[in-house]
Amino acid sequence: MHMFKRILDAVASLIALIFIFLGLRWPYILLKNLAKKRAESLRDNMLIGLSVLSALLSSGVGVQEALRRTSSVGGPFCNLLGLLVARMEVEDFTKAVEVTRAHLQDPSDVEANLFLRDIYDFFANNRPVLSSIQGLQESVHRTVVEMTEAKAALIRQRAGLFGVMAVVGLILAILAPFMGAGLI
Repeated sequence: MHMFKRILDAVASLIALIFIFLGLRWPYILLKNLAKKRAESLRDNMLIGLSVLSALLSSGVGVQEALRRTSSVGGPFCNLLGLLVARMEVEDFTKAVEVTRAHLQDPSDVEANLFLRDIYDFFANNRPVLSSIQGLQESVHRTVVEMTEAKAALIRQRAGLFGVMAVVGLILAILAPFMGAGLI
């Protein structure tokens, strides 16, 4: 009896440590998931913003005015454009681009950094920006389509797994009365 109590105490301590570990990791996991969702929404909004920006630039609107109009669309990427335009009115474009880069959800986001580099090159080196915006728009479109296909494949996989689990549960529910009859 004394040995059983020690084993039970050890198992209870182990379970408590597991719950403490999971409880300490939970806020980090929540923040990580929120950051991932925010980065995904930035990419989705980036596609819309680049489409609007490309249309405005194609119709002959100036770059700064096109950025200002695109920022009125709303969303994470368009809000960054609003920040960029607002900072460009107060300070030089180099500082404005750096402030905007500092506000990116994912500093390693290639498309967002390419966009900011293209805007910087336009203002610093007078390089045409329309062709690079259109190329970036195509790249973001491909990325969004690939991410959507990956999500759909994951959902199909999980739906298949849940279907198999439902069938196994149904079979066990049908067989359970007969398996219990032999024990009595």
